[in-house]
Amino acid sequence: VEAVGDRLRVATGQGLVRLSSLQPAGKRMLSVEEFLRGYPLKAGHRFGPP
Repeated sequence: VEAVGDRLRVATGQGLVRLSSLQPAGKRMLSVEEFLRGYPLKAGHRFGPP
């Protein structure tokens, strides 16, 4: 996972996905900026099932 401007770049097994918004389980849809304020990420962070 890498924050680039107002998007997140997420590496997958088949390339990259650029996210402009995301929705944590049980929460409302958030822009990347809103998400990063509440869920700071570090280099190498992995997303997974809740």
